[in-house]
Amino acid sequence: MSHPAPAQAAGARLRQLGFVDEGALKSAGTINGSPEEKIMLATGDQAYVQFPEGQAPRPRARYSVYQVDTQHPVREPGSALVIGYLVRVCGEVVIDDDGADRGVSTGHLVNLAEPVERGFHVGPLLPDMRQVAPKKSEVSLSGRVIAAVDPGTMISSQTFVIVNRGRRHGVEPGNRFLVTRQGDGLKRMLESWDTMDPSFPPHTVGEILAVDVRDETTVGWVSRGERELRVGDVADLQQGY
Repeated sequence: MSHPAPAQAAGARLRQLGFVDEGALKSAGTINGSPEEKIMLATGDQAYVQFPEGQAPRPRARYSVYQVDTQHPVREPGSALVIGYLVRVCGEVVIDDDGADRGVSTGHLVNLAEPVERGFHVGPLLPDMRQVAPKKSEVSLSGRVIAAVDPGTMISSQTFVIVNRGRRHGVEPGNRFLVTRQGDGLKRMLESWDTMDPSFPPHTVGEILAVDVRDETTVGWVSRGERELRVGDVADLQQGY
């Protein structure tokens, strides 16, 4: 099966799908109305955006507009702790005023890939993932793959995943996580075995490029994969690599 080039896929996929952690969602704004007399808002339409107290937007700044998948929260592997949520990005909104007098800003919608409705969230603009170049890691650490950005696809080369390590742990854009496994491959396949067995030597099955680093998590691009990756796989940074 052929795949698109990573640079093209990165730009297209992350404009439609993404991830927000708990902190980002709490500080996000909401489209709570519009002067337009219709349910579905389109590119060029005006929208009213309300942000939480103390989170006033910057006039003329662009923000992403997205819908949150609250039915499938991303959790820490083996825990009930919610790390964040997958989101579907619909487009952007340009803020026309900070709404200081009423606490509600006016903006206009741009670059929509699909219609926007009242209740959708508004947050910081997603960075351009195509410009991320590999960068040597300053730290060594171990994390886990906790979700696929597109849960409907197989986790393979040229897809996006979420790793439960981020800026607070020393991760920087361009760092490369090595996905490693230890154990017997047949046992893993037949018994859904997901633990590391130190009696076997570790072997690398994939590489994940950090493209969007948050405080606690990282959205990464699977730049190399020898086989299908899984949620729960170990993802390590090695200092100097």
